[in-house]
This record gives sequence, structure tokens and C-alpha cells, in this order.
Amino acid sequence: MVHKLKIGTRIGLGSTLLLLVALLVITPTVLHKIDEIVTEAERDALSRHYQTLTSQLESQGKVAETLAMLVSQIPEAQEAMAAGDRKQLERMFVSGFKILKRDYAADQFQFHTAPAWSMFRVHMPAKFGDDLSSFRHTVVQTNTEKRPVAGLEHGVAGLGIRGVVPMFKGEKHLGSVEFGMSFGQPFFDTFKKAYGVDVALRLKKSDGGFSTFGSTFGDSLFSAEQLADAFEGQAAMGRTALKGQPVAIYANAVVDYSGKPIGVVEIAMDRSYYATAMSEARNLTLLIGALALVLGAGFAW
Repeated sequence: MVHKLKIGTRIGLGSTLLLLVALLVITPTVLHKIDEIVTEAERDALSRHYQTLTSQLESQGKVAETLAMLVSQIPEAQEAMAAGDRKQLERMFVSGFKILKRDYAADQFQFHTAPAWSMFRVHMPAKFGDDLSSFRHTVVQTNTEKRPVAGLEHGVAGLGIRGVVPMFKGEKHLGSVEFGMSFGQPFFDTFKKAYGVDVALRLKKSDGGFSTFGSTFGDSLFSAEQLADAFEGQAAMGRTALKGQPVAIYANAVVDYSGKPIGVVEIAMDRSYYATAMSEARNLTLLIGALALVLGAGFAW
């Protein structure tokens, strides 16, 4: 049937079909590339938020270590520690610690003897003499290796940011000094307010599941399998809706003072801007393709 058409008609029809095929191939390729660019932009933004959060945890650990190091160098504190003089330590530090707790997010302040006996709790003076060695591994490590240790660790009061340093009088090792910084729901609320993203920490349980330590958006947005992969260091990313808004989501591991993973941080970022940009780019690409087809067909005929 085609061979009966005039040569001009066949050329026009062929050109139109060729242009249509080209557009059918090029348009999805362009849209896919745009989606890749947007996805990479979202990944970079989420990764930066993750790095910011982990850096803040490390920074708080360094603050705790710095405070403990300062106290460990005070000669009067060394004398009191060597003599087991809790009353002197109380006179020196209890009133000042109240200000640190009220205004500077310090939560705990404690002296230990090796390997991990509580010699004096500045934040709780009436309680002392208990053995912490079964669960306060930062204290044991500090007194064993005689070097500072800082980071996240579980304790009696739950997960905390701690800095522990050895204490000496001359060459004699006396024990250790510890500061613990506040770490709980306010940390996540403050992070959301500062950076405009929702954030949560899911802690790994002994049965393999995860429990929520703190969150600004409730339950996890990832499957159990994705959380397990993120816990092993394989960052997960996706897209979903949160409170009716399109969000890009990211999950990656959080480690304790020793570098061992203890949970997974989830970050949810509003992607309305990216979704709008993607929609506009798609519509513009389709419009240009349609115009190209119409104009091409017009010239061909």
C-alpha cells in the first residue's frame, strides 16, 4: 500500500515516523537522566545532614572529654582523689556542676577508681561505691589503657555521650574522671529546628529488631531489612510521604565510642522543591518533544 503513495508523501511519512521514534527514545532517556540528577542531589543533601549529625555527636563527646581532662589536671582534685576524700570533691564541684547541667547540657560528672568503681558522683553525691565494670566499658578501657575515651555508650541511665580520662598524681594512676553530656529527645528536636529535617535514632535490640531512642516523626520509614542493611553500613535511601508531604529518606549506622554500630539514624527531608523541579522538567521535555514532532511533521509534509 505504501508503494502506491506519492514519493513526497512517502518521504513525509517516513520523516515523521523517524522523528517520532527518535522522540520516543530520547524523551525517556532525558527524563531518566533528570531523575538521576535529582536523586543524586537528594542523596548529597541527606548525606550532608547525616555527617552533620554524627559530627555533632563526636563534638559533644570531645566536649565531655575536654571537661574531664581539665578536672583531672587540678592538683586539689588529685589530692582529694588520692585520699578518697569525697567531701572535698563535693565542696569543689557540686555547686559548679549545677550550672553546667542547667546551662551547658552536662548530665553526669563522676570519679572512678580502677577498674570501674564509682568513687564519687558529683551529680548524685549520696550514691557511690558500686562496681560499674560489667557495663561501663569506657571506664574500664580508660583505666586499663590509661588514655582518654569518648563517644556514645550505654549506662544505668541509658545511652549517653561520655568522655572519660585517666587521672594521675605524678606518675601514680588514681583512676578516672568522667563527664556525660545530655542526649535524648531534645537533641533530635533541636537538630530538626536547626536544619529543617526530621531525624530519628533506632537502636538495635538483642532480638535483632530496632527500638526508637528518639524521633521527630514517629515510626520508621524503612523496612526491617533496610534497617538491618543500614546497620551493617549499607546506607539506604528512598522516597515516600510524611504528613502529606513528599520526602526523601536516608538511613545509616551510628557507632559507639569503640566504632561498633549500635543503631541506625533515619533522616527525612522535604523534597517538594525537587519534586516540583522534576515535574516541571518532565512537562517541559514533553512539550518540547511535542513541538518538535509537530514542526518536524510540518516541514516534512
